[in-house]
Amino acid sequence: MHFLNARLHKPSGISIIEREVPAQGLGTYSIEEVRDIENNLRTQFSTDNTLDVFVFFAEESNESDAGSRVVLGTAYRNTSLVMFQKTIEEFSGGLNEPSRENVESTVYQHEFCHIMGLVNIGTALQSSHEDDANNGHCDVDGCLMSAQLEAFNPLDMLSVVGSSVAQLEAQCILDLQANGGK
Repeated sequence: MHFLNARLHKPSGISIIEREVPAQGLGTYSIEEVRDIENNLRTQFSTDNTLDVFVFFAEESNESDAGSRVVLGTAYRNTSLVMFQKTIEEFSGGLNEPSRENVESTVYQHEFCHIMGLVNIGTALQSSHEDDANNGHCDVDGCLMSAQLEAFNPLDMLSVVGSSVAQLEAQCILDLQANGGK
C-alpha cells in the first residue's frame, strides 16, 4: 500500500479488497488459463474515477518455467497481474535467499509498474533507459524495472532484492511523473 500511495495520485485513497479463491487444480498455469480464471471471477472494473486492478495469486508455477529460469509474476492486461506463489516460495526465504516478503513486494511492485506503463509500454520515456535486449524494462542495474526481475534467476534476484525491496531508479520515476504519477 505504501508503494501505491507514494507513486499514484489517489486523493480519495486506495483500498484493497481481498477475496479467497479456491485452488484451481490446474498444475502449472498458462497466461491464457489465468485470463480465463479472471474472466470467471472478476467482478469490479475501472471507471472514470476508480482504478480496479485484478491480482491473482496462483498456487502453482508458470508453465514456461525451466530449471532456475522461472516466472514470478506477469502483468498480462492493462489492469491485471498474476503472482506465481509456489515459485516465489521456492526461491525465497531460505539460506542465502532473499526473504519471501521482499520477493513478493518486489515482484508485485514491478508488475504494477508495468500496469502503469513502465518502461515504454504506455508511459513515454523521458530519457533513453529502456533495455535494448529486454523491451519494457529499465537498463539501470538494480532498478525495480530491470529485466532481472522478469526472467528470474536466483543469483540475479539476490543482486536486485538482497535484503530490501528493489526501488525505482530516477529515470523510471521521471517517466511516471510525466504521465501523472508521483
